[in-house]
Amino acid sequence: MTIEAEVNVKKMFQVWALLVTLIVLALVTFLTVGGAVSAQVALTLTVVEWVIVGGWFMHLNAEPKWVVLLLGLAVLCLVFLFAFSYFDVLNDTGVNWIRFNP
Repeated sequence: MTIEAEVNVKKMFQVWALLVTLIVLALVTFLTVGGAVSAQVALTLTVVEWVIVGGWFMHLNAEPKWVVLLLGLAVLCLVFLFAFSYFDVLNDTGVNWIRFNP
């Protein structure tokens, strides 16, 4: 059994152009602003790119609801992992490590 999908080349090019524009925007922000602001902008644009890639190229919009909920639960666990370790990393010293400041 083969499944043939109709490919809309114009729409694919538009999505690709949007992704490239977001990458260039993150790069320009890093080169002009720098510091923590550029990191926040880059992370925000990365999340937007992830949603576009997941929804369009991975066809998550055509998956059953339980697959999307399971993926959302995995992302939520990842957010908790970063959030809980974030405050520990902000400390200058710990029990088994010292923060490296170049």
